[in-house]
This record gives sequence, C-alpha cells and structure tokens, in this order.
Amino acid sequence: MSDASVPRAIAEGHRVASTTRPEFPKGTVLRILDQGYVLVRWDGDVLETAHHRDLMRIDADQ
Repeated sequence: MSDASVPRAIAEGHRVASTTRPEFPKGTVLRILDQGYVLVRWDGDVLETAHHRDLMRIDADQ
C-alpha cells in the first residue's frame, strides 16, 4: 500500500529514528499506512505506528 502523504524518502524496509524521542531505539519501517502514518518495529521488538514527520531516515548500518 502506498500513501501519497508519506514522502518517498521513507519506504518499507528503511531504517528510521524518532525526531521527537531521541532516547528511543532505532527502528525499521514495516508498512506504509494511511494519512502519513507508518508501522515501525523499533529495535527491541516493539511495534508502533508513527507519523512520518516524527521520523528521519538513517543509514542501514546504524
């Protein structure tokens, strides 16, 4: 599924970090949802929905 409100800079499989919670672990985008939201599996096996504006893409090796 694709949502036009999510910038192409973030896609399924990309590694991301939270811009609003710097203490949070890094994560991987599992699915693009509606209205700019994505499903993220944070390192440590926590699943959460997050809005793309609260995430930044990071290098895969981070």
